[in-house]
Amino acid sequence: MNLRDVKIGTVAAATSALLVVAVFQGKQTVSSAGHSPSLAPCDGVTFDVRGAYAAPMADEDTDANENLVEEVRRYEHRLTALEAERASLESKLATAENQLSTSDGGERAREVAELSQDDWKELAKKETIKYTMPCFREQADDWDPSPEQMVKLGLAPDDFKSIGLAYAHSQDRLGRAVRPLCQRALGGDPAVVAKIPLAECIDIVKDVASAADPRGVDESIRHVAEIRAGLRQTPPSEQQGATMKMFLALTGEASVFEAELAESFGPEEAHRLAHHDEMCRSSGYHRARRKPPVSAPSPRPRP
Repeated sequence: MNLRDVKIGTVAAATSALLVVAVFQGKQTVSSAGHSPSLAPCDGVTFDVRGAYAAPMADEDTDANENLVEEVRRYEHRLTALEAERASLESKLATAENQLSTSDGGERAREVAELSQDDWKELAKKETIKYTMPCFREQADDWDPSPEQMVKLGLAPDDFKSIGLAYAHSQDRLGRAVRPLCQRALGGDPAVVAKIPLAECIDIVKDVASAADPRGVDESIRHVAEIRAGLRQTPPSEQQGATMKMFLALTGEASVFEAELAESFGPEEAHRLAHHDEMCRSSGYHRARRKPPVSAPSPRPRP
Protein backbone atom coordinates (compact mmCIF):
# COMPACT_ATOMS: atom_id res chain seq x y z
CA MET A 1 0.00 0.00 0.00
CA ASN A 2 1.50 3.33 -0.98
CA LEU A 3 1.31 6.64 0.82
CA ARG A 4 -1.56 7.92 -1.39
CA ASP A 5 -3.82 4.97 -0.46
CA VAL A 6 -3.11 5.50 3.23
CA LYS A 7 -4.19 9.17 3.02
CA ILE A 8 -7.42 8.30 1.20
CA GLY A 9 -8.30 5.64 3.75
CA THR A 10 -7.62 8.00 6.63
CA VAL A 11 -9.87 10.75 5.22
CA ALA A 12 -12.71 8.28 4.56
CA ALA A 13 -12.55 6.92 8.07
CA ALA A 14 -12.61 10.39 9.58
CA THR A 15 -15.56 11.42 7.45
CA SER A 16 -17.59 8.34 8.35
CA ALA A 17 -16.85 8.97 12.05
CA LEU A 18 -18.23 12.50 11.80
CA LEU A 19 -21.37 11.81 9.77
CA VAL A 20 -23.39 8.64 9.23
CA VAL A 21 -26.78 8.82 7.60
CA ALA A 22 -29.09 5.81 7.86
CA VAL A 23 -32.75 5.26 7.04
CA PHE A 24 -34.86 3.13 9.37
CA GLN A 25 -38.58 2.61 8.70
CA GLY A 26 -39.08 5.91 6.89
CA LYS A 27 -37.04 8.08 9.35
CA GLN A 28 -33.63 9.60 8.73
CA THR A 29 -31.10 9.39 11.55
CA VAL A 30 -28.08 11.64 11.69
CA SER A 31 -25.26 10.29 13.83
CA SER A 32 -22.58 12.72 14.73
CA ALA A 33 -20.06 12.19 17.50
CA GLY A 34 -22.33 9.85 19.41
CA HIS A 35 -25.47 12.11 19.11
CA SER A 36 -28.31 10.72 16.95
CA PRO A 37 -31.41 12.97 16.61
CA SER A 38 -34.24 11.51 14.51
CA LEU A 39 -35.81 13.60 11.80
CA ALA A 40 -39.03 12.78 9.99
CA PRO A 41 -38.95 13.03 6.21
CA CYS A 42 -41.35 16.04 6.31
CA ASP A 43 -38.90 18.07 8.39
CA GLY A 44 -37.55 19.49 5.16
CA VAL A 45 -33.91 18.56 5.89
CA THR A 46 -31.53 17.56 3.12
CA PHE A 47 -28.61 15.25 3.80
CA ASP A 48 -25.46 14.97 1.75
CA VAL A 49 -21.72 15.03 2.27
CA ARG A 50 -21.97 18.66 3.39
CA GLY A 51 -24.13 17.71 6.36
CA ALA A 52 -27.80 18.46 7.15
CA TYR A 53 -29.47 21.69 6.03
CA ALA A 54 -33.04 22.99 5.45
CA ALA A 55 -34.43 22.38 2.04
CA PRO A 56 -36.65 24.86 0.18
CA MET A 57 -40.45 24.49 0.75
CA ALA A 58 -41.93 21.86 -1.47
CA ASP A 59 -44.54 22.73 -4.07
CA GLU A 60 -47.18 20.72 -2.20
CA ASP A 61 -46.66 22.86 0.94
CA THR A 62 -47.20 26.02 -1.08
CA ASP A 63 -50.37 24.60 -2.55
CA ALA A 64 -51.64 23.65 0.91
CA ASN A 65 -51.16 27.21 2.18
CA GLU A 66 -52.93 28.63 -0.83
CA ASN A 67 -55.82 26.25 -0.22
CA LEU A 68 -56.08 27.40 3.41
CA VAL A 69 -56.16 31.05 2.35
CA GLU A 70 -58.91 30.30 -0.12
CA GLU A 71 -60.87 28.38 2.53
CA VAL A 72 -60.63 31.32 4.95
CA ARG A 73 -61.96 33.60 2.22
CA ARG A 74 -64.91 31.29 1.61
CA TYR A 75 -65.77 31.28 5.31
CA GLU A 76 -65.59 35.08 5.41
CA HIS A 77 -67.94 35.32 2.43
CA ARG A 78 -70.39 32.92 4.08
CA LEU A 79 -70.35 34.90 7.35
CA THR A 80 -71.00 38.11 5.45
CA ALA A 81 -73.90 36.49 3.62
CA LEU A 82 -75.35 35.19 6.90
CA GLU A 83 -75.17 38.64 8.48
CA ALA A 84 -76.96 40.13 5.48
CA GLU A 85 -79.62 37.42 5.66
CA ARG A 86 -80.10 38.05 9.38
CA ALA A 87 -80.54 41.79 8.81
CA SER A 88 -83.06 41.05 6.06
CA LEU A 89 -85.03 38.68 8.30
CA GLU A 90 -85.09 41.20 11.14
CA SER A 91 -86.43 43.83 8.77
CA LYS A 92 -89.13 41.46 7.50
CA LEU A 93 -90.06 40.54 11.07
CA ALA A 94 -90.47 44.19 12.03
CA THR A 95 -92.65 44.79 8.96
CA ALA A 96 -94.81 41.75 9.73
CA GLU A 97 -95.28 42.80 13.35
CA ASN A 98 -96.25 46.30 12.26
CA GLN A 99 -98.79 44.89 9.80
CA LEU A 100 -100.14 42.63 12.52
CA SER A 101 -100.57 45.54 14.89
CA THR A 102 -102.67 47.44 12.36
CA SER A 103 -104.73 44.50 11.10
CA ASP A 104 -107.96 43.13 12.54
CA GLY A 105 -106.00 40.70 14.67
CA GLY A 106 -103.65 43.36 16.01
CA GLU A 107 -105.42 44.26 19.22
CA ARG A 108 -102.05 44.56 20.87
CA ALA A 109 -101.26 48.01 19.46
CA ARG A 110 -104.73 49.43 19.17
CA GLU A 111 -105.74 51.70 21.99
CA VAL A 112 -108.85 50.66 23.85
CA ALA A 113 -111.21 53.61 23.93
CA GLU A 114 -114.09 51.74 25.51
CA LEU A 115 -115.27 48.18 25.36
CA SER A 116 -118.91 47.16 25.27
CA GLN A 117 -120.07 43.74 26.36
CA ASP A 118 -120.32 42.77 22.70
CA ASP A 119 -116.68 43.80 22.29
CA TRP A 120 -115.77 41.58 25.22
CA LYS A 121 -117.63 38.67 23.69
CA GLU A 122 -115.52 39.01 20.57
CA LEU A 123 -112.40 39.21 22.70
CA ALA A 124 -113.49 36.13 24.64
CA LYS A 125 -113.69 34.21 21.36
CA LYS A 126 -110.08 35.20 20.72
CA GLU A 127 -109.08 34.38 24.32
CA THR A 128 -107.87 37.95 24.76
CA ILE A 129 -108.17 40.75 27.30
CA LYS A 130 -107.57 44.45 26.68
CA TYR A 131 -107.79 47.45 28.95
CA THR A 132 -107.27 51.18 29.12
CA MET A 133 -106.72 52.92 32.44
CA PRO A 134 -105.31 56.16 33.78
CA CYS A 135 -101.55 56.59 33.38
CA PHE A 136 -99.21 55.27 36.02
CA ARG A 137 -97.35 58.06 37.75
CA GLU A 138 -94.64 58.12 40.39
CA GLN A 139 -96.58 60.98 41.97
CA ALA A 140 -100.20 60.23 41.19
CA ASP A 141 -101.52 63.66 42.17
CA ASP A 142 -99.20 65.68 39.93
CA TRP A 143 -101.51 65.81 36.90
CA ASP A 144 -101.02 69.40 35.81
CA PRO A 145 -102.32 69.97 32.27
CA SER A 146 -101.17 72.93 30.22
CA PRO A 147 -103.59 75.76 29.37
CA GLU A 148 -103.74 74.39 25.82
CA GLN A 149 -104.79 70.98 27.14
CA MET A 150 -107.45 72.55 29.33
CA VAL A 151 -108.89 74.36 26.30
CA LYS A 152 -108.94 71.16 24.25
CA LEU A 153 -110.59 69.34 27.14
CA GLY A 154 -113.14 72.13 27.49
CA LEU A 155 -112.46 72.52 31.21
CA ALA A 156 -112.54 75.47 33.54
CA PRO A 157 -109.27 76.44 35.31
CA ASP A 158 -110.16 74.66 38.55
CA ASP A 159 -111.56 71.49 36.98
CA PHE A 160 -108.15 69.82 36.80
CA LYS A 161 -108.11 69.45 40.59
CA SER A 162 -110.97 66.95 40.51
CA ILE A 163 -109.34 65.07 37.66
CA GLY A 164 -105.97 65.02 39.45
CA LEU A 165 -107.63 63.59 42.54
CA ALA A 166 -109.28 60.88 40.42
CA TYR A 167 -105.86 60.01 39.00
CA ALA A 168 -104.44 59.75 42.52
CA HIS A 169 -107.23 57.45 43.65
CA SER A 170 -106.76 55.26 40.57
CA GLN A 171 -103.05 54.93 41.27
CA ASP A 172 -103.79 54.00 44.86
CA ARG A 173 -106.37 51.37 43.89
CA LEU A 174 -104.12 49.71 41.37
CA GLY A 175 -101.21 49.81 43.78
CA ARG A 176 -103.22 48.05 46.46
CA ALA A 177 -104.31 45.43 43.92
CA VAL A 178 -100.98 44.77 42.20
CA ARG A 179 -98.19 45.45 44.70
CA PRO A 180 -99.06 42.63 47.13
CA LEU A 181 -99.01 40.23 44.18
CA CYS A 182 -95.66 41.65 43.09
CA GLN A 183 -94.33 41.26 46.63
CA ARG A 184 -95.51 37.65 46.74
CA ALA A 185 -93.87 36.92 43.40
CA LEU A 186 -90.51 38.47 44.29
CA GLY A 187 -90.28 38.04 48.03
CA GLY A 188 -87.67 40.18 49.74
CA ASP A 189 -88.06 43.50 51.47
CA PRO A 190 -91.52 45.07 50.92
CA ALA A 191 -89.93 48.53 51.05
CA VAL A 192 -87.81 47.61 48.01
CA VAL A 193 -90.77 46.18 46.11
CA ALA A 194 -92.73 49.34 46.86
CA LYS A 195 -90.21 51.31 44.78
CA ILE A 196 -90.76 49.19 41.67
CA PRO A 197 -92.96 51.02 39.12
CA LEU A 198 -96.45 49.57 38.84
CA ALA A 199 -96.06 48.86 35.13
CA GLU A 200 -93.03 46.68 35.89
CA CYS A 201 -94.86 44.96 38.73
CA ILE A 202 -97.58 43.89 36.28
CA ASP A 203 -94.96 42.23 34.08
CA ILE A 204 -93.29 40.61 37.09
CA VAL A 205 -96.52 39.07 38.37
CA LYS A 206 -97.36 37.63 34.96
CA ASP A 207 -93.82 36.44 34.18
CA VAL A 208 -93.35 34.68 37.52
CA ALA A 209 -96.78 33.04 37.25
CA SER A 210 -96.11 32.01 33.64
CA ALA A 211 -92.83 30.37 34.62
CA ALA A 212 -94.55 28.37 37.37
CA ASP A 213 -97.88 27.59 35.70
CA PRO A 214 -98.26 28.82 32.08
CA ARG A 215 -101.55 27.02 31.58
CA GLY A 216 -102.94 28.65 34.71
CA VAL A 217 -102.11 32.10 33.33
CA ASP A 218 -103.82 31.25 30.04
CA GLU A 219 -106.91 30.08 31.90
CA SER A 220 -106.96 33.34 33.89
CA ILE A 221 -106.97 35.34 30.67
CA ARG A 222 -109.81 33.26 29.22
CA HIS A 223 -111.75 33.44 32.48
CA VAL A 224 -111.46 37.23 32.82
CA ALA A 225 -112.47 37.77 29.19
CA GLU A 226 -115.60 35.68 29.77
CA ILE A 227 -116.37 37.51 33.02
CA ARG A 228 -116.21 40.89 31.26
CA ALA A 229 -118.35 39.47 28.44
CA GLY A 230 -121.01 38.43 30.94
CA LEU A 231 -120.51 34.76 30.15
CA ARG A 232 -119.20 33.75 33.57
CA GLN A 233 -119.55 34.86 37.17
CA THR A 234 -116.65 36.36 39.08
CA PRO A 235 -115.38 33.69 41.49
CA PRO A 236 -114.81 34.52 45.17
CA SER A 237 -111.52 36.24 45.94
CA GLU A 238 -110.06 33.16 47.65
CA GLN A 239 -110.58 31.19 44.43
CA GLN A 240 -108.77 33.72 42.25
CA GLY A 241 -105.13 33.21 41.44
CA ALA A 242 -102.61 36.05 41.31
CA THR A 243 -102.99 36.74 37.60
CA MET A 244 -106.78 36.61 37.69
CA LYS A 245 -106.87 39.14 40.52
CA MET A 246 -104.51 41.40 38.64
CA PHE A 247 -106.34 41.13 35.30
CA LEU A 248 -109.69 41.81 36.95
CA ALA A 249 -108.27 44.94 38.56
CA LEU A 250 -106.71 46.17 35.30
CA THR A 251 -109.75 45.54 33.11
CA GLY A 252 -112.11 47.13 35.64
CA GLU A 253 -110.18 50.28 36.49
CA ALA A 254 -111.43 52.41 33.58
CA SER A 255 -115.03 52.05 34.76
CA VAL A 256 -114.13 52.93 38.35
CA PHE A 257 -112.14 55.97 37.20
CA GLU A 258 -115.01 57.16 35.03
CA ALA A 259 -117.48 56.66 37.87
CA GLU A 260 -115.40 58.91 40.11
CA LEU A 261 -115.26 61.60 37.43
CA ALA A 262 -119.04 61.35 37.15
CA GLU A 263 -119.36 62.49 40.75
CA SER A 264 -117.86 65.86 39.76
CA PHE A 265 -118.86 66.23 36.11
CA GLY A 266 -121.91 64.02 35.59
CA PRO A 267 -122.08 60.73 33.62
CA GLU A 268 -121.94 62.11 30.08
CA GLU A 269 -119.14 64.59 30.72
CA ALA A 270 -117.21 61.98 32.71
CA HIS A 271 -117.49 59.53 29.82
CA ARG A 272 -116.23 62.18 27.40
CA LEU A 273 -113.31 63.11 29.62
CA ALA A 274 -112.31 59.55 30.48
CA HIS A 275 -111.83 58.73 26.79
CA HIS A 276 -110.55 62.09 25.55
CA ASP A 277 -107.26 62.10 23.62
CA GLU A 278 -105.81 64.79 25.87
CA MET A 279 -106.22 62.61 28.95
CA CYS A 280 -103.26 60.49 30.01
CA ARG A 281 -104.04 56.79 29.59
CA SER A 282 -102.24 53.46 29.51
CA SER A 283 -103.30 50.43 27.50
CA GLY A 284 -102.60 46.76 27.87
CA TYR A 285 -103.17 43.57 25.94
CA HIS A 286 -102.83 39.88 26.86
CA ARG A 287 -103.73 36.81 24.83
CA ALA A 288 -103.85 33.21 25.96
CA ARG A 289 -101.86 30.70 24.01
CA ARG A 290 -103.77 28.39 21.74
CA LYS A 291 -104.87 25.17 23.36
CA PRO A 292 -103.15 22.15 21.79
CA PRO A 293 -105.56 20.06 19.68
CA VAL A 294 -106.91 17.00 21.38
CA SER A 295 -105.83 13.99 19.38
CA ALA A 296 -108.08 10.96 19.14
CA PRO A 297 -106.75 7.90 20.98
CA SER A 298 -105.07 5.37 18.73
CA PRO A 299 -107.04 2.14 18.32
CA ARG A 300 -105.61 -0.69 20.31
CA PRO A 301 -104.31 -3.60 18.29
CA ARG A 302 -106.41 -6.71 18.50
CA PRO A 303 -104.84 -9.55 20.38
